[in-house]
Amino acid sequence: MAPVTMKAFKSALESGRLDPVYLFHGTDDFLKEEKVRALIAAATDPSTRDFNLEQLRGAECDVARLSGALEALPMLADRRVVILRDPEALKKPALERLTRHVEKPASDTCLVLVVPGGAKPPADLLKSSSALEFRALTDEELQQWLALEAPKACGTTILPEAATLLASYTGNDLALLSGELQKLAAYTDGKPIGPDAVQAVTGVRPGHTLADLLDLAAMRET
Repeated sequence: MAPVTMKAFKSALESGRLDPVYLFHGTDDFLKEEKVRALIAAATDPSTRDFNLEQLRGAECDVARLSGALEALPMLADRRVVILRDPEALKKPALERLTRHVEKPASDTCLVLVVPGGAKPPADLLKSSSALEFRALTDEELQQWLALEAPKACGTTILPEAATLLASYTGNDLALLSGELQKLAAYTDGKPIGPDAVQAVTGVRPGHTLADLLDLAAMRET
């Protein structure tokens, strides 16, 4: 299989036509877990989710447990979902069992392999699965993420100037950024988040961010 774009993955979630094996890898673990939750919500019914969702970790999973998860049949549903985090930590027998499944996956199981940031995905799994890379967001992508996340997670909006200032404070640490958004939404009581709110909650001021300091240092401006 070939690498999958995020746009194609979102389309698959909306249509319900999921690939049998996904491999999430790259540096941004926050985005990976966000998409894992989205896939679980799209691929399983809440009323039967307990029967058709299994979540495993490579370091804790032997070949018998892995085989049981991969071979089980859906119950009152068309599909099961198996989430396997840290597949690179599997011992050799379990990894061989996983490789055989990935090469010939079951049609009624959607397997999601989640490789943590900093770890290298096994080459065989990367080649045989629908792979999505979750890299750190650029400055422009951070602004877009904030504009989408504020109403979705906090029920509010954030002004572009405030988004720029907040991103300068957190960098592309989305877990930290999400936490600060929650604080800001509480501070503004659901009203649009502006630069004044960001300054009040975080203490960061325009022209006094770490990025500004590094720019001045690079220019030898004391």
